[in-house]
Parts: sequence; structure tokens; C-alpha cells
Amino acid sequence: MTLDRKTWARNMEALDRDIEKQRERERKARERSARNAQRKIDRLRKELSDAGELNDFEEQFAESVGERIDKYGSAFANPSLGRPGDALSSAQKRVVSAMKKKAKDAKKAAKAAQAEEPEPEAEAPPRAPFKPRIVE
Repeated sequence: MTLDRKTWARNMEALDRDIEKQRERERKARERSARNAQRKIDRLRKELSDAGELNDFEEQFAESVGERIDKYGSAFANPSLGRPGDALSSAQKRVVSAMKKKAKDAKKAAKAAQAEEPEPEAEAPPRAPFKPRIVE
């Protein structure tokens, strides 16, 4: 089966369009992954700082990863450290996971401390003395 030049050109254009669509989908997925990672790190950072559990390493980690995600769309450059479409490397994901566990534990501790505090009982307003009805 031989293809003439026009048929071959049409086939190549269709193939190029398909490849371009795939690249666009991958680009959007990378951007979405970066936004999600940034949002997750910001949320964890806020939760830990509100609980007073944020240490210097976690603060610097969140800051530097956030800067790299904003600038490059990914927080790591070496493809052997993570999957190509991911915004965080495997090691960075472990740190984020540890931060998530720490935030969850801090939230549980705060909830337990709040449950231990007895609620002050509100005094009932004074009632009028009982008067029986006498029907005669």
C-alpha cells in the first residue's frame, strides 16, 4: 500500500494534533498537581502554626517548596526522584505526610483537651414557689 504525499501529510498533521493535545493535557495536569501541592502545604503550615507545632525545619521546607513550585511548577528537578508529572519528589511527599500526621495529632490533642474541660453549668433562673390549685 503506497501513500501519496497529500495522504501522508494529512496523516502526519492528524498525528501532530493528537500529540499536541496530549502535551496540553499533561501540561494542565502538571499545573493542577502543582496547585494542589501548594494548597496542601499552605494548609498544613497554617494548621501547624495555629496549633503551635510548626518547627523551623517545617517552616523553611514549606517556604522553599512553595517558592520552587511557584517558579518552576515543580519542587524537584531530577526525574529519578519522583514521577514526571508530580510537583513533589518522593522524599518531599514523605515530609508532607509527616506534617499531615503531626497536624492530625495536634488537632486530636486539642479536641481531647477541650473535651476534658467541664462546661460551666448555667444556673437556672429562680422559680416562683409552688402554689397548689384548690378547687372547691
